[in-house]
Parts: sequence; structure tokens; C-alpha cells
Amino acid sequence: MTEAAALRIGQPPENRRQRMIKLCWMLLWMVYLAYPIGDLVGDRHGLPARIAGWTALALFVGCYATLVMRRQVQGTALIVNRTNLGLLLAMGAMGIGCGYLLGGNWLTLLTYTAIATGVTLAPRYALLGVAGVTGILVLVGTTCRHQSVYTTGTAALSAFLGARR
Repeated sequence: MTEAAALRIGQPPENRRQRMIKLCWMLLWMVYLAYPIGDLVGDRHGLPARIAGWTALALFVGCYATLVMRRQVQGTALIVNRTNLGLLLAMGAMGIGCGYLLGGNWLTLLTYTAIATGVTLAPRYALLGVAGVTGILVLVGTTCRHQSVYTTGTAALSAFLGARR
């Protein structure tokens, strides 16, 4: 198997170099966390909200990284279990809570949740799960403070299309 073939999406890495390449790709996509981070470093929120935001963001990234790394190890034969479902539910709850409490910049968390849902659930449930998370994103985006319809639509489109297999 060639190096390029071994690095296909959904395939577990065969060696340390491949694991590092996949990890770098995952970290590259973390750039979208600039939205909630930018929200926290600004002066929009008081100290208690910033502490809650940083805590939620750290927990969220931990959940997301755990799911991604588990998928890297297990490949496309990922077994959906209570731990993975619990991590997805925790990510969704943090995305919803932060969206309502801290504003629309936090919808990014629901985009990551949709992507994690798409790659974690079995293919027959993945589309339904991604559509459900995207629907929740739209609901939160249209009802939370300081959020435009355009930004909500963009986040929803990114969530739905980014979660495809």
C-alpha cells in the first residue's frame, strides 16, 4: 500500500508518521475555534462568563479530540458505544449552552458536533444524526442573541456538508 493510499480518510494510521500527519490535519481544522476564542478575549463578557466559556471550550475540545483519536485508531469500523454517544451528547449540550449564554460565535461548536456525529455514527444513522445536529444549530442560531441569519445559514451549511463521509 502506498503512503498516499494509507492516508485515506477513515483509515487508521499504520505508523507514527501517518498518525502525525492525521493529527496535523485535525489541528488545522481547529482554526475555526477562532470564533469562540475571539469572543472570549474581547470585552463582551464579564469574568464569570469568560471563565465558563474557557472551561466549556477546553472540555469541548477534549471531547472532540477523544472522538477523533478513537476514530483514527479504530478506522471506519468504529463501534458506537456509550462513551462515544456520551461524548457527542456532551459536545451538543456545550454547543447549545454556549450559543445561548455567550452568543452566536459559539455556533462553531455545533458545527464540530455535526462533523463528529457524521464520522462516529454508523453510516445508516450518520445522515440522520448530522441533520439533527444541523437543525439544532439553526434553531439555536435563530433564537440566540447577536446572531444574523446569514451567519447561522453559513454555519449550518458548513456543519451539514462538512460532516459528509
